[in-house]
Amino acid sequence: MDRRGVARLVALSFAAPERLLLLLLVAALFLLAPPPRVTRRASSAHLARWRAACERLRRPRQTPRRLRFWLLVAALALAALAAAGPRLAEREGPRVLVALLDASPSMAAREPEGSAYEQALAALRSAARALPAQVELRVATLGETPRVLRGPREELLAALPATPSPRVGQGPGLVELARELAAEPELALWTLSDARDGPMPDRGALTVLGGEPANRGIVAVELREAWPLAAFELVVEIVGELRGPLEVHGAAVERAPQDRVELGPGRARVTLFLSRRAGADCRIALPPAADDALALDDAVTLHVPAPVAGRIGLMGATTDDAASLALRSARLLAELAEAELVAVSGGERVDLLVVDGGRLAAAPPRSLSFGTAFAELPPRLAPRLADWDRSHPLSAGLDLSELTVRQALAGAALPADGVVLIAAADGPLAVARERDGQRSVHFAFRLEDSNLPLLAALPQLLRRSLAWVGGESSAIRVLDAGPLDERESELRRDPRPADRGLPEFGDEGLALTVPLLLLAAALLAGRCWS
Repeated sequence: MDRRGVARLVALSFAAPERLLLLLLVAALFLLAPPPRVTRRASSAHLARWRAACERLRRPRQTPRRLRFWLLVAALALAALAAAGPRLAEREGPRVLVALLDASPSMAAREPEGSAYEQALAALRSAARALPAQVELRVATLGETPRVLRGPREELLAALPATPSPRVGQGPGLVELARELAAEPELALWTLSDARDGPMPDRGALTVLGGEPANRGIVAVELREAWPLAAFELVVEIVGELRGPLEVHGAAVERAPQDRVELGPGRARVTLFLSRRAGADCRIALPPAADDALALDDAVTLHVPAPVAGRIGLMGATTDDAASLALRSARLLAELAEAELVAVSGGERVDLLVVDGGRLAAAPPRSLSFGTAFAELPPRLAPRLADWDRSHPLSAGLDLSELTVRQALAGAALPADGVVLIAAADGPLAVARERDGQRSVHFAFRLEDSNLPLLAALPQLLRRSLAWVGGESSAIRVLDAGPLDERESELRRDPRPADRGLPEFGDEGLALTVPLLLLAAALLAGRCWS
């Protein structure tokens, strides 16, 4: 027993110290135990013969009565102490163990001795069985959905996720969280991690799990989308040895061979040239390999909607009028969207309607009109440009300062609920309308009545109009959270942190009542047999 243990034994506490007065019964026992005094002595003629016989036998001195007396004294003293509720001194130390369990995707990397996450669960269960009964165990799983688990140990361990999070890592707040928890004297901190996501806490216990197996993974994705074009490019950055081209499955098809550039040892950039098909998801995956340790970073999924306009209708002009500027614009839109261009007179179903002149009762949804009136009003002659909206997605960054218009509709002939894109001194020249999720763009002039076809802004206006009318739902986007963190995919750590053991936990001190009573009972039993 060390000095600290001796100090704890000496430093006793009593639940009922007033019961120590029962020790006075021991003093009373000493008063009552001596035999009565001899008040009369009588000589016997046989006394000398008895003494002589004892000398010849040389028998040991008989002391059973004295032994029985001391056994009774000890049993009574122990019982009196037990009645006072003695307890060993409390041991200082934490009473709660908080285990920070790294549940990032890299913890699932396959290794011969099992994944780092499986090793962490085994270490946690082993430590839970060895913890003192009075220590509370809490587990914080740090992954996609951080959780703090509390309760009875068996239920807590059964509630732990069987696998780590499929997407995000431990988060940048691990070191700060550990520092905050370690400041509480009642809490002991224990971090279980593969140490691949960044710096590890410098407080509390630390167990680093897993090795550094070989892995290939997608670490970055850049979408170079020529929206609203049907064709787009996807740039994928890969770590590890790439054996063959990337695989494309789903709502996209390759329109050209992949372009691969080696960035360095074990690192490459691949550009895929793709075209949209029917709207659905598209999966870009690495070619399968048996020695790949982590499967979570082998693929990325895109949502690829169908082209914004598969069928474009032209109203107010024919498809064989070579001089029509509206027809040329419609053809440019059809080329951008890889769509079919058809002439319509009304009632036909199209994805985008281009209207040249004329008059309509209401603005059609998903339409682009030039000089189409929605009310009977006299036209304006040579309206003078005042300004244009430099923040709207359709006109931001465009230079319309040279725009001149010979004739335009009255501003009130355009939809009244539209946002003014181009304004003249006497009313709007172009408006963008959005209502009930449907968008449309309306110009107060025909292209033939302006110099807009001669400006560099027209192709951008047409392209942006096609994209804006299609809406945000037509944009390609990366699903889920995208690629994993680069450090997780590379499965590297430099350097590997050293493990730190768990501290000595505190307790309330051992209650001595039951042991003292058992010892007193044993002494009484020995007295009976002596």
